[in-house]
Amino acid sequence: MTLTFSEQKRIAEQALELWQIVLPHSQAPERYQFLMWAGMFPETSITRGINRAAQKFLTMRDTGKQMSADDAVRYANSVMRSESQRAA
Repeated sequence: MTLTFSEQKRIAEQALELWQIVLPHSQAPERYQFLMWAGMFPETSITRGINRAAQKFLTMRDTGKQMSADDAVRYANSVMRSESQRAA
């Protein structure tokens, strides 16, 4: 997967916007994290990873448990990795 910088930046910005919408109570990672994800994973894997992290965040919150921002990032990253391996 080869992206131009402008494509990678666009994907990163969209991923950040998605994070802020679906995980409003979890601090978003730094912008470089989104740029790294955009360079490492397909766009669909990034979207799925963020959405799955949001689902887990809400599930844990509803059961009285906490999911830290770092936990959300790690979970999203693991979903992205798993999704991209399946696609390969």
